[in-house]
Amino acid sequence: MTDPNTPQGPPAGDVPPLGGWAGGPPPGSQLPSRPPVVGSARPPTELAPAWTPPNPDGPPKRPSNGALLAALAAVVAVILLAGGLAIVLSNGADEPRVNAQPESPTTSTPVASPTTTPGGLGEVIGEDPSPSTSPGPSTSAPATTTPADPDPDTEATVDDVISFIEETRGAEFTTRPDVQFQDDAAFEEGLLKDFDEQQEELEDEQVLFHALGMLPADVDLAETMKSALGLGVVGYYDPETEEMVVRGTSLTPYVRTVLAHELTHALDDQLFDLDRAELDDVTDETGYGFTVLTEGSASYVEQAYREQMSAADQARASTEELQAGSDPAIFDIPFVILALLTAPYSSGLELVDSIVDEGGGVDAIPDAFDEPPTTSEETMTPSKYLDHEGSVKVPTPSPDSGAEEVTSGVFGQIGFTALLSTGITLDDPAPGTEGW
Repeated sequence: MTDPNTPQGPPAGDVPPLGGWAGGPPPGSQLPSRPPVVGSARPPTELAPAWTPPNPDGPPKRPSNGALLAALAAVVAVILLAGGLAIVLSNGADEPRVNAQPESPTTSTPVASPTTTPGGLGEVIGEDPSPSTSPGPSTSAPATTTPADPDPDTEATVDDVISFIEETRGAEFTTRPDVQFQDDAAFEEGLLKDFDEQQEELEDEQVLFHALGMLPADVDLAETMKSALGLGVVGYYDPETEEMVVRGTSLTPYVRTVLAHELTHALDDQLFDLDRAELDDVTDETGYGFTVLTEGSASYVEQAYREQMSAADQARASTEELQAGSDPAIFDIPFVILALLTAPYSSGLELVDSIVDEGGGVDAIPDAFDEPPTTSEETMTPSKYLDHEGSVKVPTPSPDSGAEEVTSGVFGQIGFTALLSTGITLDDPAPGTEGW
């Protein structure tokens, strides 16, 4: 696809994290992370930098977007069941309350976040829900509350989760992470505080999405990503600042699973260094592979933590997770964006499960962090990673005479899957994307 008005290749970048996404983060789910910088244009080389789903957040945050994953599942379920799904949430008060610690930067602008819908995320995390028929910007001033002293019950719960992680992974924290629990307004302010710095990069990404027909021409990618993060991210860890924030003011079963996920990111950061600036300049999809591995490691421990809960708490955690992703605004987000945001989490868990099962247990995880996947194909088909298949070098195309190069990058299997999934069923792209 080459003409003067069309970008000559996919953009460079890595997922974050939405938390997510990360080459290092997120979205988060958030895991926005650092490597590689999204949308950064580089001169043509033998191999262009890798393109992966857009990373909406500047800092290397490793987000947890379980709610976004649940929302994605909920969208499919609603379509299949024609609205026949009823969710009943018990809002009991048997969990220890948490002192909210909104240590977010002061700003003169209002917090832009969806208002809470009845029975939505606000209720899940222990806040009083404010009925609203549609999302909209908050008119309240930014949170500037002085952090409260840690609650003893909360600290004890954090210690219990830390002990579980150390036992599961067979490794110890070098220092005890400091966890902040924040309400909706403070959490979204902190999560999105650097979002505007990515506006130019997201505009370049938008050109690609529009040119390939992955997004309708009237959809603004930046606003869509901001909405998705606000709806789906429930926790994040920033390897650069070692800041860990969990969205919630009550230690419900679901919030505890989020805590296990984010604390695992902190452990991996202490052991393997998640803030890898060298991934800014890689010429393959290692940045994305590192993101998937990072999220998979945290998801592996999170799943183990959930499985050791009582049956009642497991049921409550699942219900809370679905409820957290039940905001009607989720239907305003294109499915392809939801799929790209959640890919590092679903692929990551399968990848780490395979590494543990085939590589000799959790002791194989450190080796994976030493040599993360170099292609998105290896993350989507773990056997290819275990067989060290690697990537195949291809020549970099040259723009047509007079054409402006907006950005460039390697378009791997994750990109082709997203492209071919647009407008067709989820399983159909597989034959056309295998091997990329």
